Amino acid sequence: MMGMLHACFIAEIFFALLFFAIKKYFLPPLSRWI
Repeated sequence: MMGMLHACFIAEIFFALLFFAIKKYFLPPLSRWI
């Protein structure tokens, strides 16, 4: 259970960083095109 919780926590951080990176690097060009 603890290992599973730890993996879930790491995945959550990973997806949060991924979302932040996408927001930071992909949204400005898109908003410029639109």
